[in-house]
This record gives sequence, structure tokens and C-alpha cells, in this order.
Amino acid sequence: MFSRSFVQLWGINFTVMLTYYSLMVGIGPYVMNRFQVSPATAGLVAGITVIGILISRAASGFLWTRFSSRQLLFAGLAVIVPAVALYGFAGSVGLILILRLVHGLGTGLIGTVSNTAVVFTLPTTRRGEGIGYFTLSNIVATALGPFCGLLIVHLSGYQALFIAEVVVALIGLAAVLTVRSGTIPDPPAAKSVKPKRSVLTTMIEPATVPLSLVMTWVSMGYAAINVDLALLASERRLTAYSSIFFLVYAAVVLVSRPIAGRVMDAHSEHHIIYPAMAVFAFGLVAIGLSYSGAPLLMAAALCGIGFGNIQSAMQSAIARTTPARRLGQANSTYFIFFDLALGVGPYLLGLIVPSVGYQHLFEILAVMALAGMPLYYFAYHSKHRASAVIATA
Repeated sequence: MFSRSFVQLWGINFTVMLTYYSLMVGIGPYVMNRFQVSPATAGLVAGITVIGILISRAASGFLWTRFSSRQLLFAGLAVIVPAVALYGFAGSVGLILILRLVHGLGTGLIGTVSNTAVVFTLPTTRRGEGIGYFTLSNIVATALGPFCGLLIVHLSGYQALFIAEVVVALIGLAAVLTVRSGTIPDPPAAKSVKPKRSVLTTMIEPATVPLSLVMTWVSMGYAAINVDLALLASERRLTAYSSIFFLVYAAVVLVSRPIAGRVMDAHSEHHIIYPAMAVFAFGLVAIGLSYSGAPLLMAAALCGIGFGNIQSAMQSAIARTTPARRLGQANSTYFIFFDLALGVGPYLLGLIVPSVGYQHLFEILAVMALAGMPLYYFAYHSKHRASAVIATA
């Protein structure tokens, strides 16, 4: 159905995201238990990878003017493998912070390169569907990473988790080494076109900023799910359902994204984004109102249909309207703003939780999701009608 390059990129991205998400939930408790640090320091250790991701995402567009996609994929995994291998030997919080930062640099580079290069492996008539399938590599990792990470820690301890991380990272590196030179596409003209702009616009695509800002706004709800859902579940004695939440979320996305991709190819991203934002808002409200397991899992399904398809539709919109020679910078811009929401969002939301409580927090986020519809219209829809064709200039 898809090319060998598509499958290779899917596997590489999946292994890297699996190491990222599985450690995100486990590294904080590990440093608290081993080094007796405060929760704030543990949060810094968990979140500093976002800084590394942002740096590498910002630099990836420029790096494409110097190196090939295959070289950048190899570089990303070449720093991830030793970083995860040293977690278990780090004797101080400072060293773990450095390793987490390096891990983030490799993760951001792999994510941006793979999500951009895969666009050029797809037929133009099936890009929406193909991107939907490819982004499932992130969704599956999002669900399996925390689930498997916590399970390994529970059964065998943190050293077993670190060993598992090394094995997964080595599988990703082996996948890169099997890629033949020239088979993973580069953005067209990435090296032949000399930058005529500032260093900043060489790394960032200004035309993508409005759409990326909308994604940041809507993603605040998902940031709350990543952090505050577990706290809400603990408060309401639903902890057993909080991990299942992400499995349901991923399963629903697995089913719905291929359908959404075909709709986008037949019509436009607008046909997915507006209803998906509305469904996501309902899912956030349902989380806030959940006091038993069944409603919480129903909320997971709604969020999967909603936010799970907003992600792929936004990325498809960027691929449809960005000139091919700037797609690397455009994807870099998109992911920078998305990561900002996931990195900064939990801290900002944590400031208002004591005042409003979890139910009202998710209700506020639902209103924000609904407000994303007019924001999307003015930032993007009104400028790019459904009849727009994929840019190739």
C-alpha cells in the first residue's frame, strides 16, 4: 500500500517516540526516589526534553540545507542511544538533566525529519490518508509508552526500564542503517536553494505561524490530559482507569484516522477540523464530569476522535499549501508551537487549578477548543479555500 521508505520512516519515528513517552512518566518518580529531590525538580527533569526538542526542531530546517534526511536520522539516533544507555549510571540530577536534554535534541530531530520526509513518499492524491497513517506512529507510542514503562517499573524496576529503552533505541538505529542512501527523500531544493532570509526565517516558516498558533491554543486541552488527568483520577479514585484512558484514546485514533484521511483527500481538511474541535470540546467536558470509569473511557473515545484527528488534519493542511522547498521549515514551525503547548501548558494550567478545580479546568479548556474554530477560520480557512491544490512550487 505504501512504499518501503514510508514503512522505514514509520518504524524509526515509532521507536524514538516510544523511548520518549515511556520515560516521560517514569523519570520523575525515579529521580525523586533515588536523589530525594522535590517534585518541582522532578518535573524539570521530566520536562527538559521539551527544550531539546524545540532546539532541534528550530534547527532542522537549516540543517536540511547541509545534510540529507538519512544523515539527520542517523545523527538523531546516534545521540539518543548513548543518552538512554547512561540513564542508569548517572550519579547526579545534573547529569540526568544533561542526558534528558540530549535525548530531547535527538527526539526533536527524528520527529521533524521523519514527519517531513514521509510527505514526499506519498502520492499527492493520497497525502491526507498517508499522513493520517504515519502519525499513528506517534499515537501508538503515546499509548504504549506510558503503559509499558509503568508496567516494566512495576514488575522489574527502573534498571529494567532503562535496559528496555536501550533495546528500543538500538532497533531504531538499526532501521536507519538499513536505509539505502538516496531512498529517504529530502525536501526538494533543500540544498540547491541558498537561504536569502535571516537565520531565523531559514529555520522558521512565517506563513505557517498562524496555523501553528491555532494548534497551540487547541493543544492546551491535550496538555491537561497528559498531566492533570492522572491527578483528577487519583482525586476521584479512578487511577485504574487513567492508564486505560490512553489505550482507548489510541484505539479510537487508529480506527478514525484512516477514515478522516480519505475525507481530507476527497474534500479538504476543513471537513475534519471543525467537527473534530467540537467533539474534542465534548470530550474535555466529559473528563471534568467523570466520577466513574465508564464516563472517563467514553471521554477518551471522544478525545481520540477529536484531538487525534485535529493533529493529522493540521499537518495535512500544511503539506497541502506549503511550497515543497519550505516544507521542512513549515513542519519545524508547526511542531515547535505544538511542543510549546505540551511543555508550557501544564505549568500555566497548574496555576489556575487551585482556584477553579479540575472540573472547571476542563470546562475552560472545552471553551478554548470551541474558540479554536473561528481562530482556524481567520488564520487559515479564509485564506486557503477547499479548492486549494498541493503546492509544488
